[in-house]
Amino acid sequence: MIRFDPKSTARRGDTSKLWKSKPIEARWESLAIPQLTLRQGVDYDRFAARRTLQDQLEQFQRTRDASSATSGYQRFQQQAHTLLTSPDAKRALDIEEEPAKLRDRYGRTINGQSALMCRRLVEAGVPFVNFQWLAPREYHYNWDTHEQNFRALKTLQLPALDQALSSLLLDLEERGLLETPLIVVASDMGRTPKVGDPLSSTGRNHWNYCQTALLAGGGIRGGQSYGASDKIGAYPIDSPIQPEHIAATVYDALGIYDNLWATNFLDQPFHLLEKGHPLPLFG
Repeated sequence: MIRFDPKSTARRGDTSKLWKSKPIEARWESLAIPQLTLRQGVDYDRFAARRTLQDQLEQFQRTRDASSATSGYQRFQQQAHTLLTSPDAKRALDIEEEPAKLRDRYGRTINGQSALMCRRLVEAGVPFVNFQWLAPREYHYNWDTHEQNFRALKTLQLPALDQALSSLLLDLEERGLLETPLIVVASDMGRTPKVGDPLSSTGRNHWNYCQTALLAGGGIRGGQSYGASDKIGAYPIDSPIQPEHIAATVYDALGIYDNLWATNFLDQPFHLLEKGHPLPLFG
């Protein structure tokens, strides 16, 4: 998961006054993946020394306990160590290698640069990348537009998303990579079809009856829509789908949907996504 660099102490500023009486929280600004970044004060030589010491301390137990669980744990340890010390991994995470013009095209924001990092990870062969869109410096609620819904979307959120997402898709296409990854843009819920939120008369509240998801690449036919809502976006009226259908579509793109079978305690087979099926979006 792409997150922020915990070494940064930058704070976001209440520059546009889009919310009132909200505390200014610590906000990390630089781009990193903490799970693949050594802690401050630990360089690679020190990390290697710790690894050697750990191997020495565990050697006796490894020789006595050769269970499959222990072997699996050690295998995962080795994979983590390889990631932390791999030149290829460090190169994939070094966004400074990208030309300034391309970085400008994505947008010089934490989200624009994170989208560019997604392309670098895909290009490096990472099989799964999860990018969580972060709130801009000027707005407290991110896509949770509990206040100043239209202003936040028009001036902050939508322009940044349009720039970052279109650049990612175009960049992947130009590099011949768009047919390989499936790009999914989704959220946990939608927003109320009418303006007016308990927190503000200019905001929109949570709404779980209707929302939109975007899928691209991975064999998806471009320029199509599936399903439709009523005229105010409150409820689906055509081809309604559930989250399990999105999951089934992702698994189908991965080529594993037909293999999601298990057996119950009576040894009866059942599909893990019995109520979901892939959407007819491919081909």
